[in-house]
Amino acid sequence: MSRASRFLLSTLCFASGCSGETSGLADGMTAPGTPSTSDGGAATDASAGGPPEAGLFDLGPPPALQAVSGDLTFALRGDPLRADSAHLYSVVADGRLQQRLTATAADWRAHAVGPDPRFVAATRVLADGRGEVVVLDVRTHAERVISPVGCDAGRGGVGWRDQVQVMFTLSCDNEDAQIFVGSRDELERRREALLQITDGADPVGGLFPAASTTVYAYTLLVDDCVRGDCVKRSEIWIGDSDSGDRCRVTDGAPHMRDVSTVTEAEKVLGDLDPALSADLTSVTFSRTVAGRGHGPRGHLDAFREGIDLASLYQGSPTCGAGSVINLSDELLGEPQLDAEGQAVTIDDRFPQTATAGGLLAGAVLSVAARTDLSPATAPLQVTDRTGDRLLLTDADAVVTAARWITTQFDTRGIR
Repeated sequence: MSRASRFLLSTLCFASGCSGETSGLADGMTAPGTPSTSDGGAATDASAGGPPEAGLFDLGPPPALQAVSGDLTFALRGDPLRADSAHLYSVVADGRLQQRLTATAADWRAHAVGPDPRFVAATRVLADGRGEVVVLDVRTHAERVISPVGCDAGRGGVGWRDQVQVMFTLSCDNEDAQIFVGSRDELERRREALLQITDGADPVGGLFPAASTTVYAYTLLVDDCVRGDCVKRSEIWIGDSDSGDRCRVTDGAPHMRDVSTVTEAEKVLGDLDPALSADLTSVTFSRTVAGRGHGPRGHLDAFREGIDLASLYQGSPTCGAGSVINLSDELLGEPQLDAEGQAVTIDDRFPQTATAGGLLAGAVLSVAARTDLSPATAPLQVTDRTGDRLLLTDADAVVTAARWITTQFDTRGIR
């Protein structure tokens, strides 16, 4: 039987991770809530694409932390109907010791704790729909925008290459999004200061760097045409940022061609939200599947596929292990029952296998979205290896991104 746990409303902190001590702002970082600048000096307001003004959902100063602690992080809206009401939080996998990481509410989405867990790289979506990549210092509550001015950055994902370098998706001047690497200490926000990783042959959709390694998972949006009938399909690839090697892990389920299940304007089928396992031997992801309802991205089940790293470095064009598993069927136990005992269909977003052992071994983190409700809900849950689900938020919450805290991945299987 599934277990449920109400979200802890009080903000607590570990004795080893909290302190009343604060230090000055790092070079180039601004105080929390300071609007981003578009020309090196003039601050932009929300109407021009800047972050929202402090308001109802700004909860006061977050706790003084030495570093991010807990097992996982997530972005949670204070008001399910307002995108700009979100904060970033960390929490232990059993729901204890919630910590707020952001000082001001905004449309926070993809994020990752760094190898130095004092810093978090996060995507903040502005009022005009563009994303910007922000480095947060949880010790001082300062923030630095490091993505180029006027570009759309981080909406496909963000993560850490090492303690200093941040990887993120980037599109400038309406170009196709690609993957770039920049420094967390970048002050001038120049595109010329970034290193482009992908070659630009196809647009990049999603990104998941394995911290403290050169390996990253990402999605490519490709044209899939059969007798003149073309759809956009998202495939999962992995790459090595040093060697330049890349190979395809999944094909995006080409048998699924029903775009009528996708209700948002951009009709994309296939595989989304890639997340690498701690030992880099598998990737979890969301996949559009037929026969289970409609949604903004169609109906999404959680899947896992093995990775053959040897094939990556041998120059093979494909490196999937051929072991695709539908986690929604095998582990997550769809469909579930609502309070009236009726079967409901759930979209499993951002699935990720636990990156720690012990009691967490085999557990899967996911956002269980119900788009058939009005308003839609997307609570956060952890499912253990026996199939029991533990809700970490209220059932009517809206979580826009989540991931396990992993400051270093296991590279013993590389080459």
